[in-house]
Amino acid sequence: MKETQPSLDKAEELLETDYNGALMIELHLIKNEYYIKVLYVNMDSLFMKTRAPRPVKICDGLTLCPLENFLKRMDKYRITEEEWYKQCNISYCDSTQPDNSIKLRKI
Repeated sequence: MKETQPSLDKAEELLETDYNGALMIELHLIKNEYYIKVLYVNMDSLFMKTRAPRPVKICDGLTLCPLENFLKRMDKYRITEEEWYKQCNISYCDSTQPDNSIKLRKI
């Protein structure tokens, strides 16, 4: 991630942060509407003067994005439960088979 103001227009770039980098996603309730705020921090910066996470411009250059808009923008990155198991190299067990694995909650 470059040191400029990050933007969700290049989501792929954000999903692959720098070594020691992290994305934080906050959920805000403002006037009965839900908004998402994304912050980026490079842990190396904790030892510099600027320790605070930097806001990411996620919706048309703004740092707050209505939840529905954010979910639409991130929809292409969603995976099914079966795909998640496959990517994590874990055996998939569907709901017809009894098992003791952790169940993912669907959004």
